[in-house]
Amino acid sequence: MGLALTSGRQRSMVFREEMTSQSDRRTLSRELLRDVNERVASLASRDDEILSFLCECADDFCVDQVVLQLARYEEVRDSGGYVLAPGHRPRLTSVD
Repeated sequence: MGLALTSGRQRSMVFREEMTSQSDRRTLSRELLRDVNERVASLASRDDEILSFLCECADDFCVDQVVLQLARYEEVRDSGGYVLAPGHRPRLTSVD
């Protein structure tokens, strides 16, 4: 058995592919969170109904829920904002 040596260029290409797929996963994750929250909002029957949404912060492992009235959720979404748990920071890139 021998060891396969790779050039710096090959390692760079592999690294870029890994970064791209990691970036793709983060984009998919952001889109999924927004989609889930949109579906939750669609279940409400009144603007004053209180619902539990998923936090859309920068932490890929965050599982916090944010309780909001539907009207407040729509204000956040209409302003281009994110549903965030207290103290959490938004992602730097847009989902749109």
